[in-house]
Amino acid sequence: MARPDVQIKTGIERRLARMRGVRKAVRDVGKTVLTNAKTNAAEHRDSGDYADSLALERGDVDVHVVAHDPAAVLIEHGYTTEDGQRIEGQKILTRAAADAVTRR
Repeated sequence: MARPDVQIKTGIERRLARMRGVRKAVRDVGKTVLTNAKTNAAEHRDSGDYADSLALERGDVDVHVVAHDPAAVLIEHGYTTEDGQRIEGQKILTRAAADAVTRR
């Protein structure tokens, strides 16, 4: 017999997310991801614009590591040239986040 999907909305998640220690831990992980991303970007440095565009932005209860470079999506995920050649993405942010999680 399948169990019903019961969700109790108590607001506990929001209260936990706003606790000082949790907020600090989230910011610390965000800073680690940013540092990892800048290190990863340096390995592929062309002009340095991409690495310089990396930033940590604060959300409501979380942080985001973002790349403001106009080519950020292409750099991260890759693209196909007009002649059909596939250029693989560098996965700079993906690897940075994975490394931050596995090293904790």
